[in-house]
Amino acid sequence: MSIIFFVHVPEDFSEHVTSVQHEDPEQGVLYYEINEDMNFVSSQLGSQAITQMEHELSQTLTESYVEVANDAYSTLLEAVVDLRDGALEIADGTESAYENMQSLVNGLSDLEVGANTLHDGIQEAAQGTGQLEEEIVQFNHRYETSDERNQLIERLDTLEYEVQQALRYLESEDFANLRQSLQSLETEWQNVRDTLHDAQSTWSEWEHTLNENQQAITNASNLLEQIERMNDGLQQANSTVTDRLYLLDEQIDQCESEEEVCAHLEELSHSLTQLSADLEEQTTNVDTAVDSIRSTYDEASTTLITGQQEISEWVDNVNASFTQLNNSLPQELGTGNLQQMDLFDEITATLYTLEHALSQTDAIIETIETTLNEATEAVSELHAGLEQLDEGSDELSYQMQQAKSGGEEIKEGIQDLDDGAHELHEHLTTLSDVLLDYELNENQQALLSSPVQSASEGVQQDYSYGEGLAPYFLSLALYVGGLTLSIIYPFRDPLAAHETGWQWFSGKLGVVWTVSTVQAAALLAVVFWGLDLSISNPILFSLFLWFSSLAFMALILMLVAILDNPGRFIGIILLIIQLGGSGGSFPVELVPAPFQWVHEWLPMTYTVLGMRATVHMDRPELLYETWPLVVMMVITLALTFLYFHLKIKKQNKEADSNSVEEQPT
Repeated sequence: MSIIFFVHVPEDFSEHVTSVQHEDPEQGVLYYEINEDMNFVSSQLGSQAITQMEHELSQTLTESYVEVANDAYSTLLEAVVDLRDGALEIADGTESAYENMQSLVNGLSDLEVGANTLHDGIQEAAQGTGQLEEEIVQFNHRYETSDERNQLIERLDTLEYEVQQALRYLESEDFANLRQSLQSLETEWQNVRDTLHDAQSTWSEWEHTLNENQQAITNASNLLEQIERMNDGLQQANSTVTDRLYLLDEQIDQCESEEEVCAHLEELSHSLTQLSADLEEQTTNVDTAVDSIRSTYDEASTTLITGQQEISEWVDNVNASFTQLNNSLPQELGTGNLQQMDLFDEITATLYTLEHALSQTDAIIETIETTLNEATEAVSELHAGLEQLDEGSDELSYQMQQAKSGGEEIKEGIQDLDDGAHELHEHLTTLSDVLLDYELNENQQALLSSPVQSASEGVQQDYSYGEGLAPYFLSLALYVGGLTLSIIYPFRDPLAAHETGWQWFSGKLGVVWTVSTVQAAALLAVVFWGLDLSISNPILFSLFLWFSSLAFMALILMLVAILDNPGRFIGIILLIIQLGGSGGSFPVELVPAPFQWVHEWLPMTYTVLGMRATVHMDRPELLYETWPLVVMMVITLALTFLYFHLKIKKQNKEADSNSVEEQPT
């Protein structure tokens, strides 16, 4: 089916009608095509529809332009005001942030110095405890493997034996041997005291070393407390900077020129926050390690001091007993007259005291060994803790360096941000001036006034009303001519005698077709010379007009010849139906449904189509679609011939019957 009218909306239509903000906007174009050759009335309707469509679209788009422009302009002004206020807040915020960062950087520098000092002090303490550990281990090993230990035990056993022997001499009143035994006791005790004195000297050195390390640990603890206080300041300053950065980031979110600076500054802030958390964790670990080391030191120091005190007390007791014994011995000892002396009881008590003290020899030896073992273990733990603390302080020092470096970068970033704030203020001033001076150019004004235009994709013929409806009226004239002839000329009554049906049929057909030819020739003369219509294919038009005249005459001949006046009435009814159902005036899609149902069964449908193909479109191939007209003509001619054949046959039969009756019998 041929298209009478269509509208094409291109894919870029919406893009073009919304390009008003561009410097060179483009109108939205609706492409349409009206097939005036197929139906003139539909072309007029299509033209009016395109005009109305273009007008309504332009009006709607113009209203949308104005509404969007007002909203956008109001939003833009609000954004400019917000940005202007934001620029002031940015300036204030960057100044405060810069001051905070300056304090932060100074604090980080102090932290770095303190961390380095802490690291050096811990290294010194670790070296001292390492040396102490080596000395204790060496002494312990030397004590366990040397002959002095065994010699000390033997001397203490001998000393105890001599005291017991002296008691026996005293009880047996063998005063000569008693004096000799007491002198031997003095000698043995001097040897034992020398050995114990050496041990006490060694322990004193260990205690001195521990005191030196205690000073280093105390210094480290003080530095740690200072770092913790500074770390609290770091966290507070960093929190202030982070809040400022968050505020600045919100205020310049729409400023593309500062986007890269803010992103870098935010990244540095996050890094510094994480670094602060690491520093806090590291200082906590160092604090825990120092507490553990202090506890270990106290344990080692207590062990050495307690052991030394126990041994010193024992030595002092034994030494005092010997001193008292020597002081109480009279010169007459060995003469045998001891009963006359008042000091007998005192000497006896002193020897028993000395015997009791010497009986604790095993406990003292065990105390020495226990003290050495515990001191060795404690000092080893102390040294291991200091080494671990040394590693932690080294990591802390590194973190401080990183924090200081990050603080310097943030400081530089805030400086860049401050520069960007001033630049933003200048841009906002420029933007305000541009908004006040902004005017639409001529192209934009033209698009606002006429956003949509229509363009025909085909060639506009611009037919007149008569030219557009010529195929319809020509077909109507041919059909009405046939009806008129049926009134003037008798289609069923013979004008002469005919012997056969063919003679009768050919005679009537020859007359009506002759009139049809004359009728077609007259119409052609009017079309070519009277109306001066422009025919696209004159030859095919002339032939099809003649053929249409013959076909209509054949149809009317059949109706009138067979049915007479009722047939003529049927022809008139068919004419009325064809006026609305042939699609010659209005498109068949616009006529009532009954006309659409009979459209394809009407002869004038195909004569109108054929004349449009030859008058306007110059498309001979459309003539093939008029084949139903040929079929109709063949059928009507066959029925007409059959009627005349049967009619003449009946008449001849009646004539023969009458002739037989009239003959004499």
